[in-house]
Amino acid sequence: PTGVASVDEYCDIETVERINPIELTSSLNQTLPEGIKINQVILFPQQKGSLMKNFRGAIYRAGLEDLIAIPQRGLDFVSQQIENYNASTEFTTIKRRPEKRDKTIDLKKSIARIEFDSQQSPASLLFTARFDEGGLSNPFQILAAVLGLTPAESHRLEICKTETLFI
Repeated sequence: PTGVASVDEYCDIETVERINPIELTSSLNQTLPEGIKINQVILFPQQKGSLMKNFRGAIYRAGLEDLIAIPQRGLDFVSQQIENYNASTEFTTIKRRPEKRDKTIDLKKSIARIEFDSQQSPASLLFTARFDEGGLSNPFQILAAVLGLTPAESHRLEICKTETLFI
């Protein structure tokens, strides 16, 4: 668990026989509690191992309201940090790994895009994180690195996963 809200989660269900995705969606939605809904069923060929190998990444929205209330962390600061990140060809940070040696990683390999949305109220960041081995996958850690925040400051962001991206 990453502590991130989500409006697009997945569930891995294995069936004995092939089923119609539309019928399965309808059947499941009739039995789910109010507020939970299946939007889509995607069939993958039977495989060994985790469904995670079919994921490409996720799109997130991070609300900035609580962060920009901190002195020295206003909209101009966030905008400048995003501009600096987007202008760079490489953006390295240290990935802390308990029980292992720390690892230097290039965030440009973990983030497909990041943009500042000041038109949204409150202002927010939109970013697409790639799921790759060895990179950062926790959205709080990604934004802490890009924005130069402490872990406590990054947890003031209201991050919501808006879409899961499949291969």
